Amino acid sequence: MFIGAVPKEVIGQVLSTVPFDEWGDVYVGCSGSFRFDRAVKMRHPGCRVYSNDVSLLTCSIGELAMGREFPIKFKGALEFVESAIAGLDFRGRVAAVMVASAMGKFTGKNE
Repeated sequence: MFIGAVPKEVIGQVLSTVPFDEWGDVYVGCSGSFRFDRAVKMRHPGCRVYSNDVSLLTCSIGELAMGREFPIKFKGALEFVESAIAGLDFRGRVAAVMVASAMGKFTGKNE
């Protein structure tokens, strides 16, 4: 998985030059780790920050934070996960997505 994190120095530069507080609304096209979104909200608490991302993990976390949910089902190479998480609610399935995402970096041709 690609983690497109914005360096802290870049966030600092943007926050010191862009008058977000004058705009009121801030739309983030690719939230990723939500680092930029959180930084804007911390610096300008009166702004409304609209986050957006397309990965399963960030969409899952966003929906969970909003009190909403959608069906999550593991298929293909990860279908075995379904038996381990059978009966879990949406929160448990989001946790499984988090674990699968973290474990993905250890894939390879070994046991």
